[in-house]
Amino acid sequence: MKKIVKDYLKTLYSEQGALKIKLRPVQDSDTNNILRWRNSESVRSNFIFRQLLTEEIHINWLHNNVYVGKAIQYIIEVDESNFPIGSIYIHNIDLQNESGELGIFIGEKEYIAKGYGKLAIKTFIPLCFSLGLHRVYLRVFKDNILAQKTYLGVGFIIEGIARDMVCINGKRKDVIFMSLIN
Repeated sequence: MKKIVKDYLKTLYSEQGALKIKLRPVQDSDTNNILRWRNSESVRSNFIFRQLLTEEIHINWLHNNVYVGKAIQYIIEVDESNFPIGSIYIHNIDLQNESGELGIFIGEKEYIAKGYGKLAIKTFIPLCFSLGLHRVYLRVFKDNILAQKTYLGVGFIIEGIARDMVCINGKRKDVIFMSLIN
């Protein structure tokens, strides 16, 4: 898997109307942005993994997952200014069953709900399928309507709902499972 992933670590460009993005492979130097984004309440509140992200946890993630080919992670940049606004990644890659789990977040609040996430997914999914994946799946909280609309808008379908799957601060939350098949 390591060689396969390294062959695909190239910068991706995409545009749709006035929106232009660049997806580039994540680097150690992105750590401060990742920490700021992932630890913000607007992003963290939509993650099942809710632990505050530390520099050590993130660097370990990069070196034990991304850099060894167990995950692929890109930084989403506004193309013309190269301003980083978030991240998109695939992890839990299972080559035997040809599936992987998608994750995405827009960390810069002024770019949320503007179409950048949708364009990033549309740009990233072909890369996932070119790796030999047949199925890309994700999990999203049932109350995260904005994300669900984005995922449905790029072709994901709802597979089911895991009721009361997560307990956050004593409150149970349902999790929707969605997938996209090549």
